[in-house]
Amino acid sequence: MRYLIYVLTVIFVMAFSTNPDIRDHQYAFEESIMEISGDNILAEIISHSAAKRIIVVDNYYLCSVTRLKIGVDEVFIGFGFFGEVFILTDKLKEYDL
Repeated sequence: MRYLIYVLTVIFVMAFSTNPDIRDHQYAFEESIMEISGDNILAEIISHSAAKRIIVVDNYYLCSVTRLKIGVDEVFIGFGFFGEVFILTDKLKEYDL
């Protein structure tokens, strides 16, 4: 039992210390847009400037959630944990991004 507590403590500390910040989420969003658009230069410029204004990150300390602001709504598009951010490109395609 004591071993389990140590292992869980180590996992929680690692998750907390490697939780991606907002810049990581913005970069992952930009990369996803580039993947969808086929390395279009205009898409790169637009995604870089837009990422700072339309990406919202909810930090839950052990993980984080990426949301996209569309008008007054916020739509879930990805999540991050252990230093990685995963953007759901299918969600981006639904909104023609």
